[in-house]
Amino acid sequence: MADLMQIDDAPKSYALAGTLLAHTQDVKDVAFLAADTLATVSRDAAVRIWNLAATDGFVGTPSETPLAEPHTGYVNSVTRVQLEDGRVLVASGGADKLVHVHEAATGKSVWTLVGHSENVCALEPIPGVPGGIISGSWDKTARVWVNGECLYTLKGHQHAVWAVLAVDATHFLTASADKTIKVWEGAKCLATLPGHHDVVRGLAYLPSLDLFASCSNDASIRIWTRDGATVQEMHGHTSFIYRVVANPATGEWISCGEDRTVRVWKDGELAQTIAVPSTSVWSVAISDAGDLAAACSDGSVYLYSRNPAKYAPADVVATYEQALASFAIPKNQIGDLNKEKLPGPEALQSPGTKEGQILMVKTETSVEAHQWSMGQRKWVKVGDVVDAIGSGRKQVHDGKEYDYVFDIDLGSGRMLKLPYNVADNPYAAAQQFIWKHELSQEFLDQIAQFIVQNTRGETLGAGTASYADPFTGGSRYTPAAAPAAAAAPTAATNASAFNPWTSGYTSAAAAAAPLAAAPAPARRVPNRAPVLPVRDFVMFKQINLAAVGKKIGEVAAASGVTLATTDVASNGWAVAVEIVQNASWPRTQKFPALDVMRVEVLTLDGCGAKVVAAVEGAIVGEPRADANAMVGFRAIANLFALPGNRAAVIAALPTVLRMLNEYRVTSNKNLRQSVVTVLLNIAVHFVQTGSSEEVLDVLALLVEMVPGETDPETLYRAVAALGTVAAVGAPVKVYVNALEVGTLIRTVLGRTDIEARTRDAAEDALALLP
Repeated sequence: MADLMQIDDAPKSYALAGTLLAHTQDVKDVAFLAADTLATVSRDAAVRIWNLAATDGFVGTPSETPLAEPHTGYVNSVTRVQLEDGRVLVASGGADKLVHVHEAATGKSVWTLVGHSENVCALEPIPGVPGGIISGSWDKTARVWVNGECLYTLKGHQHAVWAVLAVDATHFLTASADKTIKVWEGAKCLATLPGHHDVVRGLAYLPSLDLFASCSNDASIRIWTRDGATVQEMHGHTSFIYRVVANPATGEWISCGEDRTVRVWKDGELAQTIAVPSTSVWSVAISDAGDLAAACSDGSVYLYSRNPAKYAPADVVATYEQALASFAIPKNQIGDLNKEKLPGPEALQSPGTKEGQILMVKTETSVEAHQWSMGQRKWVKVGDVVDAIGSGRKQVHDGKEYDYVFDIDLGSGRMLKLPYNVADNPYAAAQQFIWKHELSQEFLDQIAQFIVQNTRGETLGAGTASYADPFTGGSRYTPAAAPAAAAAPTAATNASAFNPWTSGYTSAAAAAAPLAAAPAPARRVPNRAPVLPVRDFVMFKQINLAAVGKKIGEVAAASGVTLATTDVASNGWAVAVEIVQNASWPRTQKFPALDVMRVEVLTLDGCGAKVVAAVEGAIVGEPRADANAMVGFRAIANLFALPGNRAAVIAALPTVLRMLNEYRVTSNKNLRQSVVTVLLNIAVHFVQTGSSEEVLDVLALLVEMVPGETDPETLYRAVAALGTVAAVGAPVKVYVNALEVGTLIRTVLGRTDIEARTRDAAEDALALLP
């Protein structure tokens, strides 16, 4: 091994130069503003500018200069922009739909770019154009800006625009969740390039070769000519690739992604694989000096250099390598292994044959994964394989061992095998089975419950229970015509009162009814009953009619309005309709009428359109009417109780979602709970019907609300809604992947302040992701 380390003619590789403990949540993007200045943005809503010293490795210190216009939601994108007078600007875009542009040196606001209607997820400068920026958004468009003015809006993609690129002042590229790349001259689309099989996440341009690269969730990188011809494909990543950048000085491409790596490509070949101790590497940037910065989901930025003068001190490297070595690698990322056939640690004395080669070695207590580094000429431990070897598994299917292999009889002599391990989520196993065999989504609950029933009492790794004979048909399952009801969260009523407005009126329904998981039946250990997907709509049923009537009378007297009757106990619907239609009734005092409607709609079908219109009239416009919105959204949630009303909500879904988006940002936790409950009921509708109308907007709202949510009930409902949408399966796969729902759920699981029920829901949601 010592002889290997002395080889000095190997190509120079990147080595760790430093670690920036940058943010409290995922660092989503990073950009070099100069060789020694770095900008980072994060889900924690912060934009940070770092001064990097070039001695003793990179030692990063954040600038103390605050930016004049901070973002109000998480920040996804950042880039460097230069003005004609030489000033360097930092542009950032995020969930608040804005692009803020500041002077990097002073923090002074230069422009706020307004125009996008959804999250701004991509930013790039326009070469040769001072003050030029191109932005991409979930609103399916890209915009070209010069000196704060929008020159072009590029429309044509079917889904979110995840990456943008400016080749020069008039030629642009955009990449989208619709799996295509579009080539533009000004605002004219010259070509649409298919090729990728999943969401296209990144674009980069290499001027010296006049080629551009694209990367995708399909784990491939494609190299294209500007006229749309694919000249090369590069494979090596094992999961989603989030970003690709070009090194003009060397002709290299650098990529990063969900497989915990940054990869360097030269002449179509993998030149170096840099393992990173973080689940996701969201972005990578390269400086003019050739240094790399990687933005990661653990809140850190890792810096790498080819300049020995910038290499990190030994203690920093040791900490990094320890974090890397202690990473747990799930067995499903590696595949089935036979521990008895694995070599021992002595295998690490022999060199690898190619960059990034993985070697598994067995020790007395574990299976270790090591990766070959051509640059360092050594094996680098990148983690321990978790549950790499099956324990006591007795059934074999498709060459793999399982605790169970069930026979599923579809009738007409068609019999399918359903493999299952006791550590799996029953709904996830059922969903995978449905996708694989292209079965109806209506059978999800039945199949999952069949698994639960036939593995009840089983302990992890104990093999097949005595009463189950999957090969002879003793546990055979035959789907019925209609799905059975599954154990799911249900709505519990709550009579506790909350008065957010004035004294004298308190609605019991104003306090959110807790969404409680169904009791877990006796079943296998250590698993629990799944809580997702949610199958029942959540309702708000409690009301104090005497208090409502009193409040209506007070408002009528104060405003001089004469009503036909104020008897809400016997004539509630008529009273409510008269108030919401009365132009003399104070707009901000319409919440008692909406509260009456909230309860009436539980038994009065066919009034859904009127209720949606009443809520819209009471909350859209100025001044903001939080009390109306809180009660109004609860009324819309209750519309899901009856089929006619439910159909009216779905017909008006764009309007409903627009109202929810307007009021989702609020310090009033009860209002946030109302917003989330409507979204949850929409998700339940998706699961019950298999439809996915407006699903992108539903997911986008949920994704925006989860980060930073501190109210336990709101967070639980939001996570439950995300997992329920995911259970729809293939129709929503592209949206779930595009909005990085899996990463968001993993972030929730990483929190220490969440309730056990939220953790259970997050685990189920992760298992249900397509």
